[in-house]
Amino acid sequence: METKYDIKPFVELGERLSRGLSEGRLDEVIARSTQQNAWFTDASVRMAIGALCSDMLSPKALEDWLLAYAGHTLSAGKKVGIVMAGNLPLVGFADLMCVLLAGHRAWIKPSSKDRVLTE
Repeated sequence: METKYDIKPFVELGERLSRGLSEGRLDEVIARSTQQNAWFTDASVRMAIGALCSDMLSPKALEDWLLAYAGHTLSAGKKVGIVMAGNLPLVGFADLMCVLLAGHRAWIKPSSKDRVLTE
């Protein structure tokens, strides 16, 4: 199913994150994120990244989700501010993805406790 939304960058991100996770290339970033936020554990960060890859960034998941918006028109790009929470690893990613897929520009303020993963 093809949608008017450009999902390719998100699919590619999911593939890169998945490979990085399985090949150990994200180990340093994960370690830094758990040092920055004492509530984050190695397992919780890995679970969050894995969930992004499988539940949000797979082509099927994106296409199925966006199918509900097939009749909507994309509005002219606006600047949308996002203040991200830091209570869970990558919790603000869904907000960022929604803004970008809708054709807007995101101005984000990452949480001081989830800055490593967001950046």
